[in-house]
Amino acid sequence: MPERFWEVVREEVFEEELLFLIPEAREADDFVEGAEYILARDPRAGDFIGGEPEIWVMPMAPIRGQQVGLLYTFNDITVFFVGLRVIYPTVPPPMPP
Repeated sequence: MPERFWEVVREEVFEEELLFLIPEAREADDFVEGAEYILARDPRAGDFIGGEPEIWVMPMAPIRGQQVGLLYTFNDITVFFVGLRVIYPTVPPPMPP
């Protein structure tokens, strides 16, 4: 168990992208609560993808057949949720006739 927890801040662009993917506010909050719980305890739980500032990604549950990744960065006291990106579709495209 860590000695302390990181504060989690949802950046405005993250909130906009979240509500675009999940328009119902309560459902949107439920979608990210698990990630907040995990990352507040261990921000290195996701996968480092690079950049400056350093950007990390945590795979999330599929939304409407698309695998989504939560993009975030962090410092010594705060985790910043900076965006959501579709990683890949989980539903295969239809086969041509």
